[in-house]
Amino acid sequence: MPYRPRPPLEANGSAKGGQVGHQLFMSCFLYILKNTNGRHYIGITDDVEVRLNKHNRGHVRSTKAYGPWLVVHTEEFRDKTEARKREVFLKKTALARKVLFEKLASSSNG
Repeated sequence: MPYRPRPPLEANGSAKGGQVGHQLFMSCFLYILKNTNGRHYIGITDDVEVRLNKHNRGHVRSTKAYGPWLVVHTEEFRDKTEARKREVFLKKTALARKVLFEKLASSSNG
């Protein structure tokens, strides 16, 4: 089943966390990192800047040998479950990754 994201949080791009009706929610981000050799890493977090610092300080086992890293893409989700679904979809679907990485490459070149 293809991934179908929920609509954006709010048109005004409100900050992390907020209230919809009586339900409290915390934003979660899917992020894509790229190193100088062109290697990509896909992950999720509630704070992209803090997570990037962990990657670049060698505190993440799967990326510590390949840094330094730069954030090349982020997507915001209502909650961790939605972000995780998107992460799993991208990690398991080679064509989806290829299309997204090509789109990122073309947007950074133009």
